[in-house]
Amino acid sequence: LPGVQPTLFFAPSQIQKRNKDWGAEVLQAKISKAWGTFLASVDGWMKVERSGGRDVTKQVYLDVLEGKVAPESGKIISLWDI
Repeated sequence: LPGVQPTLFFAPSQIQKRNKDWGAEVLQAKISKAWGTFLASVDGWMKVERSGGRDVTKQVYLDVLEGKVAPESGKIISLWDI
């Protein structure tokens, strides 16, 4: 495609870079502040649901692909059983 060449964004690499640039304490403070801002912005319309396990992870993934997950459903999933 014409235009600016896309670059890959890989969150773990970006976290390592910011940890080096700012230090662990500042990075954690910025992440905490951003997470708090996000949670405040979705309060009242998004229902955050936490779940875990391989089977649950697979099912949630398939449900999202098939359009079975409501827009107000925020999924936080761990591969570990919780």
